[in-house]
Amino acid sequence: MSSYPEPIATFLGGEPTEEQWRAISYPLHPFVLVAGAGSGKTSVMAARVVYLAMVANGLIEADHAGVTPGNVLCLTFTNK
Repeated sequence: MSSYPEPIATFLGGEPTEEQWRAISYPLHPFVLVAGAGSGKTSVMAARVVYLAMVANGLIEADHAGVTPGNVLCLTFTNK
């Protein structure tokens, strides 16, 4: 049995690492996510949107508010 919400583990194709889970479940504040190439930053950002929507809809208990996907802005870029 997963210790993480099943929709998150399914989306990621497995359970997140502790570092990924901290980024996914971080309280609802703007923050910067910095990690190396191929570490899953974009997937973690998308999983965070799923997580925040689940919190907003009461599907996950959290000590912070959630938000619906239409109210989230995620930006990612590659600097080559």
